[in-house]
Amino acid sequence: MSTGTISAAALQYFESKGIQSILDEAMHDLVLEMPADPLVFLEEAFRRPTPLHVIITGPPGSGKTTLAAKLAAHYGITHVAATPAAVGDMAMPADVLGELKTLQKDGKGWVLDGFPQTRADAIQLQTSAMSPQQVFELQVPLAVALERAIITAAHASKNIEEATAIAKNYEHYDVRRLEVTTSYQHCYRGIDATISAEEVAAEALKAIDALQLL
Repeated sequence: MSTGTISAAALQYFESKGIQSILDEAMHDLVLEMPADPLVFLEEAFRRPTPLHVIITGPPGSGKTTLAAKLAAHYGITHVAATPAAVGDMAMPADVLGELKTLQKDGKGWVLDGFPQTRADAIQLQTSAMSPQQVFELQVPLAVALERAIITAAHASKNIEEATAIAKNYEHYDVRRLEVTTSYQHCYRGIDATISAEEVAAEALKAIDALQLL
């Protein structure tokens, strides 16, 4: 077996094709099933289509839920979102983790909206072999997030105090964002979310299609 240094081109190929997530899922299933013939099991696993797994992160008001819904509809995968009450929590909500585990077991694709929020969340996903092929961070400045919150509150006849909550959650996200983005450096992609929702979706679709998983 070769022990030489892997070339930059080889590393780029490994990352661009989402090979890490494919191997993580295969090894997780192998240990879970413990088949009599592991080689046959792995061969069959690698022949099956790879389900699409996407994570969307970003501050409040960045359009995470809008993009997640568009991706779910386009690719026929499940949109898994944390409830508003869970935002800011220090642990992965049990219902979110449970739904992901069920989808994972059934070989279904998913787009995770708003989680993980911390490195601990990311590690919890990784130890459960829930590795995304693509992680999008939707990037907007606080001023844009607040403007969107005010417009939404006005249209929904909500109290403008919602803007204060947005600012607080934005600060919470900004403090912890590097914990998440550095956990997924191999599949991370930042998107300027100050553009229209349609343009954001087009950029995300282009990145996913380039993986040639589907």
